[in-house]
Amino acid sequence: MWLDYYCDLSISIVDDTYFVRMLEAIWQVNEDGTVTVAKEELERLTKSIRLKLLALSNQNSDEYVLRNVFRHFDTNGNGVLSSDEFSAMLAKLQLSCTKRYLDALLKKFDRNGNGVVEFEELLSFLTGSPYK
Repeated sequence: MWLDYYCDLSISIVDDTYFVRMLEAIWQVNEDGTVTVAKEELERLTKSIRLKLLALSNQNSDEYVLRNVFRHFDTNGNGVLSSDEFSAMLAKLQLSCTKRYLDALLKKFDRNGNGVVEFEELLSFLTGSPYK
């Protein structure tokens, strides 16, 4: 009798789905291996990038001016920003983020999915609605 009192073994066992979702939330990695990021933090970084890039162009959204800003960050001159160049751009803009946020930002900017940020994609980001 006293053993039952001190050794209550009525453990509830959670189902696999709950357990997987709990680990995904804690480790911020999905079951398929993709990394999750906080939407609010991604939006904050995106807004900061927009404001700082527009400040570099003196709030001028003319294509010529924005192309010069883009060329400043395209260090190898191939017309696209690679992951390394994009990371260097963030550093020059005095913005820091983890690798998973860098990857999420690249996905957000890279609309055609070719793994790099082209000038047209950056131009669309800078001249489009900031509320998208």
